[in-house]
Amino acid sequence: MMTLSAGRTWFLMTIYDRVFGKRYRQVIRNWEETLRVSGTNDTRYVTMSSWFVLKFMVPYRVNWTGAALTTFYAAVRKALVVVLVLRAIGALCTITFTVWWMLRQ
Repeated sequence: MMTLSAGRTWFLMTIYDRVFGKRYRQVIRNWEETLRVSGTNDTRYVTMSSWFVLKFMVPYRVNWTGAALTTFYAAVRKALVVVLVLRAIGALCTITFTVWWMLRQ
């Protein structure tokens, strides 16, 4: 069994964070910015349209805790899918090599 050193583990986690954590960091930055500016959760305005062409702005409060948690778990899910795919490819390559090596004998 191969273990990774602390440096390699940190390097791999940095890559995962940069690839999968971009949206999470953006949500956290926006949350911190609204706290600096207004001191509370801010109210955003969304353009809504009904069945006809009239468009109007509707205010809603942003649930920053929920948004941060949702994006964090989405990043974790994406990273886990990538790890599972890489492990499956590794297992397939190992099995293929083992069968080739046994038949070669």
